[in-house]
Amino acid sequence: MYKTVRYWFVAVIMLLSVAFLYLYLTSNISLISHFTIFIWIISGIGALYAAKNGINRGLNRNERYILILTGVGACIFSFICVDTGFCNRPYSIGEFSILLSGLSIILFTSMNLRPVILPAAFPLITILLYQVFDIFQENIDKLSQPFVKPTTEIVAFILEITGIGVKINENVISFHTVHGVLMPIRIVSDCTGIWSLSAFTASLVLVAFIFPNVFSRNAIPFIIAGYIGTYIANILRVVLICISAFYFDYSGTTRMVHIHAGWIAFSTWMILFWYVFFSKYLLKNQMKRI
Repeated sequence: MYKTVRYWFVAVIMLLSVAFLYLYLTSNISLISHFTIFIWIISGIGALYAAKNGINRGLNRNERYILILTGVGACIFSFICVDTGFCNRPYSIGEFSILLSGLSIILFTSMNLRPVILPAAFPLITILLYQVFDIFQENIDKLSQPFVKPTTEIVAFILEITGIGVKINENVISFHTVHGVLMPIRIVSDCTGIWSLSAFTASLVLVAFIFPNVFSRNAIPFIIAGYIGTYIANILRVVLICISAFYFDYSGTTRMVHIHAGWIAFSTWMILFWYVFFSKYLLKNQMKRI
C-alpha cells in the first residue's frame, strides 16, 4: 500500500508541476496558483502517513459505490465547472487538480485502500471550499442585505436603553456625541455579522468531519444557540463602536474599538460555545456510544 501511494502522489505532483509551468507560460495564470501544488504535497504527506501507520479495514459495498460515484462526479465536474460559473475562467490548475483528486479517489477506492481516501480527497475539498468562499465574497452585499435592517434597529434600541438618543434613516444611525458632534453610523454588510456567521458555519462543518453526530437532532438546540450567540456578539461589537464614538468622537480610541472589538467578542463567544458544546453534549455523547 505504501509504495503504491508514494508512486501515485509523486506522479501527480510532477504532473501538476508540468501543468503549472505550461499554463504559466501560455496563459494569464497567477503565480499564486502554485499553492495548489503545496496542497497536494500536504495531501501526499498525509496519505503516506496513513498508508504506513493506518489500519486498512477496507470498504463495504455501499461505501465503494458512493466513493466511486464521487470520484467520477469530481472528474466530470472538473470539465464543466468553468461553464457552470462555479470556477473562474480560464480552465486552469485548480480544475485540473479536481480531476486528479477524482481519479485518486477512484483509484484508491478500487484498490480498497480506505486510510488514504480522505487525504486523496483533500485537494478536491480544499479547492471547492475556496470556490464557495470566492462566490460568497462576490455576493456578500446581497447575502447580508436581510440582516441590515434588523441589525440597525436592534443596535438603535440598545443605544436608546443606554441613554443615547438616536435617529434612524434607513441603515444610518445618527446621534450627537458628548461633545455635541453629529455622529452618523452607517450599518453596512460588514456590520451585519455575516462574516462571523459564516465562520461559525465553517467551524461546524469542520467539526462534523470528525464528529458526524454534530448535526443530530439532540444537537439542534446547541447549534441554534450558537448562531444566536454569534449574532449577539456582533451586535455587541457594533454597540461598543457606537458608544466609543459617542464618548470619543472620531478618535484613535474609537478606531481601536472598531478594529479589536469584533475579534474579541467573536473569539470569546467561540471559546464559550465550543467548551459548552463539547463538554455538555459532544464528548458525553461519544462516551455513551463507547
